[in-house]
Amino acid sequence: MYQASATSAKIISKQAPVDYNSIVIAHFSLANSYKSSHNLILAQEHLQKALNYFNDSLSTVEIYKAHIYNSLGVISSELKDIEKSQEYYFEALRLFTKINPEKVINIATIQSNIANNYTNLGDLDQAKIYHNKSINVVELSLIHISEPTRRTPI
Repeated sequence: MYQASATSAKIISKQAPVDYNSIVIAHFSLANSYKSSHNLILAQEHLQKALNYFNDSLSTVEIYKAHIYNSLGVISSELKDIEKSQEYYFEALRLFTKINPEKVINIATIQSNIANNYTNLGDLDQAKIYHNKSINVVELSLIHISEPTRRTPI
């Protein structure tokens, strides 16, 4: 009996550590597949499962978390749960802005999604504000790209 337990312990200790980030990516990919086949409930479930790895501190790649929140916002919007969608979008916006503010396409897209939700809620003033924020983010990035680099005289 002792021999079997010792052998089992050796096998368990030689296993590679679990790569929770890969599990998160797998759930995210599966959610996208379900969304593509219009099964929004299963897509939402897999995104929530992926998010649980962050809640349990098993996954720490914040950019994955930002994409999960954005996808949950999209799905919630498609399910007509606009208030929940806004919560997800605002969290995705916070994360993308914190993690990678130079990646303006993500930020602008989320701001536009937020604006669309405000339109669906009938709050046209807020919709205009967020559409303008989206436009401004992109325009500011274009200004920075088109600025000539200054050269130091020789």
